[in-house]
Amino acid sequence: MGRKLCGQKMTTPVKRPYRTYPPSARLRTLGPRHVARADPKMAVVIHAVGDCRLPKRRGRYAALVRAIISQQLSTRAARAVQERLRRAAGGYISPERIRRLSPKQLSRAGLSSAKARYVAGLTDIVVKGRLRLDDIHRLEDAAVVE
Repeated sequence: MGRKLCGQKMTTPVKRPYRTYPPSARLRTLGPRHVARADPKMAVVIHAVGDCRLPKRRGRYAALVRAIISQQLSTRAARAVQERLRRAAGGYISPERIRRLSPKQLSRAGLSSAKARYVAGLTDIVVKGRLRLDDIHRLEDAAVVE
């Protein structure tokens, strides 16, 4: 009986016909293709599992806030802080709702003073339109940091 990975039975790789892709899709295939050629065991996994892509998340602002909160915290602690912040914001983390919270409320939710400043700074530049989160994936890292 074959081993299973991600709920799929692993089999030997099947040669797939070469397809032309738009540049962005083609670039996404180069990494897995290279790994498959370099490591036969990984080739089996890659062919069994197929395309593995991270799902696009809505709520880029909330994702950035989660990233700030999660720094140097255990997963459990970060989730607790995120939940307290979500409740303090009225059930949803958005720039408009977080902007209404005072530094004391952020602190009560469990954010350190430094993290509260980072969240407040992010909120400020998003609300003022200096950082458009819908376009962030198109920017170079240096442009985002500015």
